[in-house]
Amino acid sequence: MNTLELKNKIIRKIDSLNEADFEKIYNQLLEVLKLATPYKLSEEENEAIDLALKVVEEG
Repeated sequence: MNTLELKNKIIRKIDSLNEADFEKIYNQLLEVLKLATPYKLSEEENEAIDLALKVVEEG
């Protein structure tokens, strides 16, 4: 199932909720989205990745 199909499936589920359930799910979704922050690599991790890429390129 691709992303568009998954989004449409979620929208259909949301449309079928009653008001109380919708509010509960909405608040839970907001909490999840607040926690979803991108991971930032440390300088050490970046250097390790760069080294690994160089090793792969050089064989």
